[in-house]
Amino acid sequence: MMKTFLVTGANRGLGLEFTRQLLKRGEKVLATARVPGKANALKELKEKHQNLLEIYPLDISDDAGIEKLAEELHFTSLDAIINNAGILLEDLGRDNGIDPKMILETLNVNAVGPMRVVGALLPMLLAGDNPVIANISSGLGSIGRAEGITTPAYRISKAALNMATKTLAESLKHRRVTVVSLDPGWVATDMGGPSAPLTPEESVNGMLKVIDGISCHDTGRFINRHGEDVPW
Repeated sequence: MMKTFLVTGANRGLGLEFTRQLLKRGEKVLATARVPGKANALKELKEKHQNLLEIYPLDISDDAGIEKLAEELHFTSLDAIINNAGILLEDLGRDNGIDPKMILETLNVNAVGPMRVVGALLPMLLAGDNPVIANISSGLGSIGRAEGITTPAYRISKAALNMATKTLAESLKHRRVTVVSLDPGWVATDMGGPSAPLTPEESVNGMLKVIDGISCHDTGRFINRHGEDVPW
C-alpha cells in the first residue's frame, strides 16, 4: 500500500536521496525546498514522477510559510514526516569558537524548525496510519560521544533536536505517533564534505529500513542507520 511522506530540505543531499528512493519504490512524496525554482535535481524527479511527487516552498524558520503549507495540505493524510532540513554554518574540522549569533541561528533552524513543522502538520499526521516522525539528527549531537571542539553551534542544535524528539515522543505516545532521532552517519554531501566515508545512497537506504521497521515501542529512541541505539 502506497504511503505519503513529507520530506523537508529535499532539494539536495540526504533530502534529495530520501525523495529519490521513496519515489523509486512507489511512495507519494511531498518534498519541500526553500527555493523550488532553483531545485533542478528535484524538478528532474518531478518530470519522471508526475503523479507521485509534489514540491512545495518551505523555509522551516518561517512561521508564516509553515502555516501556509499546513493550509495547502489541510485535507492530506501523512504517514511520515522526515525532518531533514538543516544548516551547518561552521567549517568542519576547525575550531570555530563560540559565536552566540551563529548558535541561535542554527538552533532556530535545526531544532526549532522541526518542532514548527510537526506542530503545524500534526492533524495530517494523526489522519495517517501509525504515523512516524523521523528527525534527522547527527552523531555530533551525542553528548555521550562528544569529542573535540569543532562545530559547537551544529552540535548544540542537534543535541537540542534530540531533546525535541524525546519531548514529542512523550507528548504523542498516546496518539500512536512514533517519534525518533536518526543518525545518518558521516555522509558525503555538501554539508558532510567529500571526505565522508558514506554515500547518500548508503545512508538513506539504511535509514529507510529503520523507518519501515519501527513501531510505537521505539518512540523516543536515537538510532543509527543500522537500527542501533546512539548514546544521548
